[in-house]
Amino acid sequence: MNYYKINKNKIIKYIKSGEKTDGAYSLGLEFEHIVVYKESFKSVHYERGVEEVMEQLLSKGWTKIDDEPKLLNIVKNGDSITLEPGAQLELSIKNCDTIDEIKERYFSFIKDIYPILESKNYSLLSIGYRPIEKIADIPMIPKQRYKYMSEYLSKRGKYALNMMKGSASLQISVDYTSEEDYIKKNRVANYLSPAISYLYDNSPIFEGNIHEGNGARVEIWNNMDNDRSRLTPGVLDKDFGYEEYADYILERPCIIALLDSKLVFTGPKPAKEVYEHIEMNIEQIEHLLSMVFPDVRTKKYIEIRMSDSVPYPYNLSSAILWKSIMYHSDNLEYFYSESLKSTTAQIETLRENLITGEKEAIKAITKMVETLLMRALDVVHPEERKYIDILIELQKNHINLASYSKELLKKEKSIFEALAIDVLSPKNLNIFGMN
Repeated sequence: MNYYKINKNKIIKYIKSGEKTDGAYSLGLEFEHIVVYKESFKSVHYERGVEEVMEQLLSKGWTKIDDEPKLLNIVKNGDSITLEPGAQLELSIKNCDTIDEIKERYFSFIKDIYPILESKNYSLLSIGYRPIEKIADIPMIPKQRYKYMSEYLSKRGKYALNMMKGSASLQISVDYTSEEDYIKKNRVANYLSPAISYLYDNSPIFEGNIHEGNGARVEIWNNMDNDRSRLTPGVLDKDFGYEEYADYILERPCIIALLDSKLVFTGPKPAKEVYEHIEMNIEQIEHLLSMVFPDVRTKKYIEIRMSDSVPYPYNLSSAILWKSIMYHSDNLEYFYSESLKSTTAQIETLRENLITGEKEAIKAITKMVETLLMRALDVVHPEERKYIDILIELQKNHINLASYSKELLKKEKSIFEALAIDVLSPKNLNIFGMN
């Protein structure tokens, strides 16, 4: 029996099942944060504070639903809080049809967690990378999956553990209505990767020192594991649809397989060999899809992953920006047509040159960012213009939040002053008014 073909067709069917009816325009957001001590900006570790924060959230209506021995994942009203390997705190908001609902859910989380943080003299940073510690000084949370991943990935890339324990991102998920719609949106998201990485760069400091280049988090991901990061291979070279993504998944070493309902370390063996005598079920498919980390990932939605974690209101600006691209037919067609002029290799090179600051690459990326912002401004709802306006002002005056913070650091401002914009605080939250 040809299990490769059977499993490939099951993955295709799974992705196809994510198709939404025409007119579905929901957005899902994942906000990653780093918990730090207020007086030092050093990281709060899981067993020395983050676990207790999670425990106290249970009194605010959050509920533990998994069977992990430790408290690592809690839910409330369709939203979830999970912990990344270094105890980065991730809020995943259920897909919403309006920006107002996203904001309402985000602020509901803040109202729950902020008093807890204040009582412990902690701060919550929305930043792309931890500002103080060496990565070796950050302990891993007690989760078997992360233990397996760290053992494998640490041999694959020099920044693998930095990715796992040190980085934080902002992720957006968008709907697709058909395979044709999926192909366009997936291609556009990959094509815009350098522009989004540049605009939402918020990693000014790496292990206590100013990061002199651009995109510290991009550089980390580029040196993590080429089998499962960067752009999806070939995504800009052909009509990359459900079948092509299924092949990509089955060809990847899955590191950990779900076998007999247990996580089993499989190392470098590709998924097609791990499951060569097994017809995969839904849980196994979902696990495989979660074990790759390209800039744009497919589940039952398109997950866009290249933004650093950024504070309010820049985090909501990202949702509005992607809404103006993916859910406006003229803008989607425009960027799809532009993407047809580029290959995967060209965009990968642009991302590499972004890191080093190569002059022509920065010029091309800046033009892409400016076009993106102007086209967004033309189509957003009047009440949402302010979110695009702040991006235009940021891009014009400072390029991005990382550049803004580095400017302050080079003026010999303290780290607390330079990163004040990234701190969860009433002042920052009241920029556009807290609900």
